Amino acid sequence: MGCINLFANNLNLQGSLQASESLTLRASEIVQVRDSIETPFLAQAGEDLSIVGQQSIDILALNHPQTPFQSGGNLSLVSDGVISADAHFSSGGDFTVREQSGGSANIFSIDDPIIQANGDISFAGYSGASLQVIAGGNITVDGDITITAVDPNLDPVDFVLDLQAGVTESADNVSFPFTTDGNVFSESSSSGGSITVDGDISGNASNRLQVNLDARDEIQVQSITSNGGDIELNSSTGLISAANIVSINGVGSGLGGEISLDAQNGIKVNYLLTAPGGSTDVANVTITSQLGSINVIGLDENLFSVTGRNIIIDTPNTLFIEGDLNARSDISQQAGNIFI
Repeated sequence: MGCINLFANNLNLQGSLQASESLTLRASEIVQVRDSIETPFLAQAGEDLSIVGQQSIDILALNHPQTPFQSGGNLSLVSDGVISADAHFSSGGDFTVREQSGGSANIFSIDDPIIQANGDISFAGYSGASLQVIAGGNITVDGDITITAVDPNLDPVDFVLDLQAGVTESADNVSFPFTTDGNVFSESSSSGGSITVDGDISGNASNRLQVNLDARDEIQVQSITSNGGDIELNSSTGLISAANIVSINGVGSGLGGEISLDAQNGIKVNYLLTAPGGSTDVANVTITSQLGSINVIGLDENLFSVTGRNIIIDTPNTLFIEGDLNARSDISQQAGNIFI
């Protein structure tokens, strides 16, 4: 079937909707999507897929392994209210979450959200379970990312934030262009591959947050607070810019996390800190740039541990450190090493 356009005051959707061209699901109030153990949900468009719920969008479709939302072109979620998206999304073009006015909108999920797009991915902010976002182009988040629950499919214990931009093949063997149910989506024309988070990345005080940001081009973030989880940022051809990167276990029973920053064309960070909340070892801080300079305003590895760990900085260019560079032990034991 060519184009499918569904319009109603409320849309309560189950089953399957497949269009060889565009698919539009629009409600003046609420769009609600559900699958069941017996019946999967599928909304598939050969071109653009647009879901518009003026008051809210409520999606819960996780009972089956197939991706329930698939588009050969752009995929958009549009609402001025709450956008709850507990499902997997696969877009052959761009993926956007926005208000009806066109501005970016927040997205919320309680369980297992995965977003994949050949092109760019953008939304205002995110709150919910561990999140994985994979883009062939850029990833742009205008506000905060707050992880509040585990996703057993990503990690059964720790919170996880996994953002990958400029991907041709993901760590989960998702290839671009996507092939889904026999339909080969077109290669993205995006030449980007940057990650921009214009807000804070954090979890809560009771769980470690494992943070992985992997971009072909630049990575720009405000602050990352992982509560003792590992933090890894990698820019294969660009640079990394961040305000604060902190891995501290606030509950006093776990480890300070590894912090690893690797960028070809330079790194600029205002402050880095890793420390344990109890009497256990903390991890290394590694900062590497193949071609660019490294600029760190303050770097402090507080070691409340019997054996200190290391700070490793490697660049063939300029190294600028303003403030303290510490790998100390706050008890009378061995501190860590500093390698430059």
